[in-house]
Amino acid sequence: MKRYNLFRHIMRAAAAMALLIPAAALNSCNDDDEAVGGSYLRIENPMVGSNTKEVTRVPSYSELGCEIAPILASKKFSDSPDSLQAHTVSLISYDIRSNRDWTVVVEGDNAEWLRVNPSADGSGDGRIFLTATNNYSTQARSTTLYIRYADGSYSDASLAVTQAANTPYFITRVNGTDAGQITVKQAAATYEISILSNIDYFYSMEGDFFRLTETGNGLFTLEVDAYPENAQELERTGSIDFKGAGAYASVTGRIVILQTIRPEIAAEGLTNNTISFKAEDKAAVSFTVSANYDWSIEIPEKDDWYTVTPLKGLANESVTVLVTPTENTDDKARNGKFTITTEEKMGEKASLGVTVKQASGSGGSGMTGLDAPVSWLFSAANMANYTDAFVKSNLLPANEGTGYISYTHTYLDQTGIDDPDCARFIGSTGQPYITGAWPGDYWLFQVPVTKFEAGTKVRFSGLTRTSATGQNYWLLEFCDGTGDNDWKPVIATQTATVNGEEITYTHSIPSSNITIDVTVTYTKAIAKGEVRFRMTCVANWKTDGSGALPNPNGGTIRWASSEGANYTDSPRIEVVD
Repeated sequence: MKRYNLFRHIMRAAAAMALLIPAAALNSCNDDDEAVGGSYLRIENPMVGSNTKEVTRVPSYSELGCEIAPILASKKFSDSPDSLQAHTVSLISYDIRSNRDWTVVVEGDNAEWLRVNPSADGSGDGRIFLTATNNYSTQARSTTLYIRYADGSYSDASLAVTQAANTPYFITRVNGTDAGQITVKQAAATYEISILSNIDYFYSMEGDFFRLTETGNGLFTLEVDAYPENAQELERTGSIDFKGAGAYASVTGRIVILQTIRPEIAAEGLTNNTISFKAEDKAAVSFTVSANYDWSIEIPEKDDWYTVTPLKGLANESVTVLVTPTENTDDKARNGKFTITTEEKMGEKASLGVTVKQASGSGGSGMTGLDAPVSWLFSAANMANYTDAFVKSNLLPANEGTGYISYTHTYLDQTGIDDPDCARFIGSTGQPYITGAWPGDYWLFQVPVTKFEAGTKVRFSGLTRTSATGQNYWLLEFCDGTGDNDWKPVIATQTATVNGEEITYTHSIPSSNITIDVTVTYTKAIAKGEVRFRMTCVANWKTDGSGALPNPNGGTIRWASSEGANYTDSPRIEVVD
């Protein structure tokens, strides 16, 4: 196996950036205490916003100056790989007290990283705001702000500002996206690699099936060979490794190159790999199958109420598959499932199950919506399917059946503005989680149903956990009907005294996974509506027991899954006997 070892200096370049400053003006007023006497000019009342991010950005400050964090913007880099500038954000403000015109002067020729807003010039009393750009260097930087009289005469007023050094880092990008691994199929492929780092570094390569060509300024072209026809293994791996030079030898980065010929199969044109028909439907529904090996379809003998054609396809071709039902005149809904399987390659096959559902016949009494289990599947493979649905639309669809998960944040600050820590995410594991939980917030599970009869038993199950600084006390309820007053706890409630108030809850959620598995009996029928479960935050108290929060933070709560259970312990709602 070949190994190459090369040394590269980082590219350091200064770049100016446009500073977006809202229109504002300094306020002038008379100071009755100092209206008589000589000239004066002083700095007072340093103020950092109560927002958690702002406090983090300015760890220490006084009337003499402040220290600010190295990274201030939400992203380290812009979308341009060769740009090292960041958006400028508001940090800290100071009152200027004076009875004359004044100006603020930033010391030094290389202090463009620090700005004074809305203007460096003022008259009488006013207030200035300091902003800065990210410090990507491993060296701290400092400057001094002098507040002088407008005629150029000096005063004793000044501010010392220091921005902490950044930690050394490597950021690896593949085709413009942050990535630490490239997965390549059988055919040859080419990729654009970019390396962003604030230290000098070496890089080396292990693997003889690819080539890396430097094109300049931290940019490279990666060419991967086609997989050999006579290969004896299903995959091969290589890597590009990065190591800091000198004192930064412990700082490393890596891009793994995985080329695989393992059997894979995919279906396009389906929602959650499910086809749903109305009772009267007799027309075919189509979708497209593609695989890297020849494939075939197997239909269970009991599924005699629909047909599938064709029943086989060739490798590396997109094949349109038609599923055709017969009319359902029965009073019960139909459920079936067929399997698409590839040919075997070195002892492995790929398979994909497609669920086929048909509503009960007209006039029938069969329930729909929960006539089959509704379940989610939180895995890394499903991350892309879930991200927009939850983060943007706040409506996370089920993987099997029809159902949705949402989360409602309720916190508003004193000005009525949402807290930026209140956000929804899909993690790299495909699991949905939120930050900034607050009393009154709630998770909501919804399953549309019709002809749902009183006396039906419904089971709700799933894994959940918080972070140590997430909220601990939650109340899980189900809606026994359709009205706002129909909510009932799923199990016997408990009480606790938190922050001097008595709360009622069903679950104390720890920072490690716990299984929630409850079965409830509905006393009311739902002719057409939803089966709903709601889990509400009922107290401001951190899971680690350290107390209440002043405002929402980055603590999390999530619905989880485990690889050992093949992710089937993701949330599931089903009717049971």
